Amino acid sequence: MATKLKSVVLTVGLAAGIALLGGTPATAETAPGCSRVTQIGATKIVKDNRGNTVMSVKQFLGCDKNYGYTWVWESWASTHRGFTAGAGLYVEGVLKGYNVDPANDREVWSDGLHTVDKCTKGYGAAGRGGDVTWAGETEKRC
Repeated sequence: MATKLKSVVLTVGLAAGIALLGGTPATAETAPGCSRVTQIGATKIVKDNRGNTVMSVKQFLGCDKNYGYTWVWESWASTHRGFTAGAGLYVEGVLKGYNVDPANDREVWSDGLHTVDKCTKGYGAAGRGGDVTWAGETEKRC
């Protein structure tokens, strides 16, 4: 009984400590101008030539629009200062709604496009000086 009580106290203590350090669960991504979006399709993970994760690329649906989304991972960003990242959508094979955020901004949304009746893929890119060094696409969703 004493061992069980110690285990419960330890678990509750750890949970409280994590909460105090800001370890609460992450909230879902929210697109500019659309407060409720849902991810469609799988996340594309883009890695560099050493196997380090550079970014995640996703596609979202909300407010009768599709959105591309890029999230640059902190572990990569912290060792690659001066990068830029972009997000867009391939709409029936053509890149549209592409946005590039300022240097070192880890989260980028494409423009929201009224393309829910078309085949689309999320697109994300990262690099330096305007060059695209790493890029990835999500699966096509129709």
